[in-house]
Order: sequence, then C-alpha cells, then structure tokens
Amino acid sequence: MTRYRQELIVVAVLAAVIAVLGLLMNRASYEVWGGTLAIPVLALIVLPALRWYLRNGLSHLFRVLALGYLLKIVGTLLRYFVFAKVYGGLADSSYYFQKGSLIASAIRSGRESIWGAIPTGRDIFFITRLTGGVLTVTGPTRLGAFLVFGTFGYIGTVFLVVAACRSVPGLVQHRYAVLCAVAPTLVFWPSSLGKEAWILLCIGVFSLGIARILRSDRALFGLAIATLGGVGFGAVRIHLAVIFVAGAAFAFVQGLVLPPANRRALARGRALLLSVSAVAVMIALAFVAARRLQVGDPNGDFLSNLDNAMKRASSLSEIGGSSFTPVSTKNPVLWPYAILRTLTRPLPIDVKSATTLIPAAEMALFLCALLAGRRRLAGFGRALRSSPYLTYCTVCTLLFGLVFSSFGNLGILVRQRSLVAAFMLLPLCLPQASSRAQRVADHWAARVRKDQGAEPEPAASRA
Repeated sequence: MTRYRQELIVVAVLAAVIAVLGLLMNRASYEVWGGTLAIPVLALIVLPALRWYLRNGLSHLFRVLALGYLLKIVGTLLRYFVFAKVYGGLADSSYYFQKGSLIASAIRSGRESIWGAIPTGRDIFFITRLTGGVLTVTGPTRLGAFLVFGTFGYIGTVFLVVAACRSVPGLVQHRYAVLCAVAPTLVFWPSSLGKEAWILLCIGVFSLGIARILRSDRALFGLAIATLGGVGFGAVRIHLAVIFVAGAAFAFVQGLVLPPANRRALARGRALLLSVSAVAVMIALAFVAARRLQVGDPNGDFLSNLDNAMKRASSLSEIGGSSFTPVSTKNPVLWPYAILRTLTRPLPIDVKSATTLIPAAEMALFLCALLAGRRRLAGFGRALRSSPYLTYCTVCTLLFGLVFSSFGNLGILVRQRSLVAAFMLLPLCLPQASSRAQRVADHWAARVRKDQGAEPEPAASRA
C-alpha cells in the first residue's frame, strides 16, 4: 500500500469519527459520545505497540491481528448495545460503573489519592477499583470503559496467539491468528466492563510466562509474569487459579520427564532449576488459593469450599441465556460426557431462543471443522508429546470443562468458555498427520535410501 493511500485512509477514518462524534454529541450524553473518543486513542496506542511486539519473527501476523482489533471494537460496540437495549442496563457492569464512578470522582477532585485506583481486594471489589482507575482516565463514560476492557481482552488474546506460535512445533500460525481474531466468542463476550475481559488478559500474561519457562526463553522473566498473571485472575476467580496452576504443573512435569532437544542447558542444570522453581511457585499460588476458598463453612475441606465458591460465582454473575439441567459429576464415569457437553454447549439441538442461535451455529461450525481436519486430530498425540505448552492448554481446557459442568445457565457458560476458546482452536491449526499411503511410501523410500547407502561400504572396505 502506497503512502498516499495510507494517508487517505487515515483522513477518511478521522472524518468518519468526527462525523459520528458530532452526531452523538447532539443526541446522547457524555456516557456514550465520550466513549467514541476512546476509539482513535486506543487504536493509536494498540496498533503501533502490536507492530513493535510482533517484530521478532511474527511480523507476518500483524495485519491479521490488526484486523482482529477492528473486529474487537465492533464486537465491543455490539456488546454495549446488547447491554443497554436487550438487558436494559441490568448487568454486573452497571454496579461496577456506579461504584467505579465514585472512586474516579474522588480521585479527580483530590479527595482521594491516585493510589485509590490501584486494584486491591477480591472478586467484585477488585473489579470495582479497577473500573475506578479506568474511569479516572476516561471520565464518566460507560462506553469508554467497555472499550478499555474490550482492549484488555484483545491483548490477552494476542498474548495467547504469540505463546502458541512460539511454543507449538508445526503450528499453522496464520490460520491460528485468523481464527482467534474472528471467533465470535472471543470478539463478543470478553468485551464488556466486567470480569471476563480482565481475566482473559491475565490468562494471556500467565500463558506467555508459562511458554517462556517451558522454552527456557528468559525463564526468570517468564516466571515473574506468570506469577503476576496468576495473581491477577486469582484475585477475581479463585477456582480459575486452581485450573490453570494444575495445567501448568502437568506441563512442567512433562518438560522434566520428556526434556527438549536442548540438552546442553539441561546439563548445566539451569532448565531443571527453573522448572522446579516454577513448580514451587505454582504450588504456592495453589496453596494461597486453597486458603482463600473460605466460602461457606470455614472449617470445610478444600473440595467443599471449591464447590461453594463455584456456586457463589454463578450466583454473582449476570443472568443471561437460558437455564438447563447440567450433567451430574457425582459419578466419575460421567466426567468425560460432562466435559464434552460443557465445551460444546449449545449445539443446534439445544437452541431454545434467538439469543442461543449464534453460539450454536458457531459451535456447529467448530465441530464440522474438527471433522474436516481429522488428519490434524490424528497427529494430536504426537504434537502433545513434543509440546508441553500444548499439554498445558489441553489440561486447562479439560479441567475447565469438568469444573464448569455445574453451571446450569447457558449465557453464563458461553461467556465463561470464552476464557479457553483460544485453547480449543489449537487442534484446528496443528500439522496434518501423514495419510496411510504416505506413511507406506515414506517407509519404502527410507528402506531404498538405506539399501543404497549400504552398498558402497563393502567396496570401501575392500579398497
């Protein structure tokens, strides 16, 4: 694209923003039109930062991920419209906005220091203070807060794409970036003022740190950011800390039992030391999470407190979608079916209203893509053995399916599943396994090369 065309596009976008802004200023409050100002500001921050971040080996993904940010803005605007018109403003984000506005007003007036915007506390209190910090910068605009939180979710998705591209051998990187950029689940659900966008950002940070540790790529830095990400989503959803720490622990064990080809680092003991240190930190995080799971009976055991925390998380979430009877997990024999239904609901047979039609269509397309790419699934086991990061993603997804199988609300389940949607897309982008005919041909070709290489040896010995 020539420089003239780039300048023309920039001028056209600015003219469109000014026109829309002028129209909104005459017909809406600052809560809405003030958020419009955040779109170009966020784009001018995110897109150059994205180009810089992808400069080392992944620059070919910039256009796809930049398009993904445009779709994310559209998804955020649509999410705000659904919140305002469909839900009538009755959602968790209304509470966060009201409480956050009070914090922001106190900071901007000087009645409270800027330290009051630093997120502390647990659960809704953490998100409330985070919202206060955002509104301190954007002003009292709900749409602006939606756009900032939607950007949080987008950045988390970018981190997940980068972690997978650098940690899964043979991954079709461009396809994976496209799927993560256009998947409706990732574009729409973690795009509102609320927990999901922040949690997805922290999962991206956590996963990026785990990937660095597993590759021994500045592993101490990876351990630091993994700890930061784990604390970030653990403060909001304790049970997620248990899920992702367990997934990381499985990956670390695999990395120790099946070490990578870089045995020189192992000989120095550096990779082993870092892996053990990372496991220790993950266990410490899990221990802290277990100690904080005091919901209900303070003398209850860990599993009962975890169950109470899940029920409490479900009751505190905004109501959406339709209710259903979840698969019972009391019998371990039913666990595989419970996981399968949690990860694939809603199917077209589950559609009961117009709101579930799009998620059902998306899931049907996903399953059709899995069926069409069965040769990629055939090589899943080999890819799993060669990539501890893929093991981490797989274990986290399966544990998510098991833990969240107790949720009986379709809207809540679909929204929460967006947190592992990027992991679920990985099997569609793995290298294809060889067909039977190709394996037979490769076998005979190897035998021919071996025979041809073995014939000159007697002649050489006779000489």
